[in-house]
Amino acid sequence: MVDLSVIKEAGKTFFQSVYAVGYFSEVIILILTLSVLYTDIYATIFYIIGIIFSLFINQSLKRLIKEPRPSGPIKFLNSDKFDNKTMIYGMPSGHSQHLFFSTVYLYLSIVDFYPWYLSVYSAIGLMTMIERYYFRNHTILQLIVGAIIGVGVGFIVKTVRDKVKPLIVKKYPTKKVK
Repeated sequence: MVDLSVIKEAGKTFFQSVYAVGYFSEVIILILTLSVLYTDIYATIFYIIGIIFSLFINQSLKRLIKEPRPSGPIKFLNSDKFDNKTMIYGMPSGHSQHLFFSTVYLYLSIVDFYPWYLSVYSAIGLMTMIERYYFRNHTILQLIVGAIIGVGVGFIVKTVRDKVKPLIVKKYPTKKVK
């Protein structure tokens, strides 16, 4: 006979791992993206500028839209503190926005985009959305709107980089070392 408690425990462990990846996705994606872009200084600098720009847009929209988060959020970590002043607005989702900005920017920035990049980023994106929804940090709409804004910011930052980079290179040419 099969011991169902073993299967139940394995399932619990699996979902805790999914939630952990979703919870820490912003840091995971930041490290992954920087590790892929590190050989291209312009791509790296504009990625960091893009993160700051995306964060500014996200916080501005939250203050403008003022759509509350779902009620009764669940703590993921025992140390989580829910402050009504800083966590009151949920539209758009910052986690979703950051993840989709990073994915689009990376996709547009590297010449050899290997399929596993997209697979890893998609898996992290799915885990993030599951975690943010399950723990009642965001509604489905807040997650989708964050994703759409992130995609738009990714395209904008890449387009600006492509326009600015030739001007920088022209003004400050680098010496080639033989």
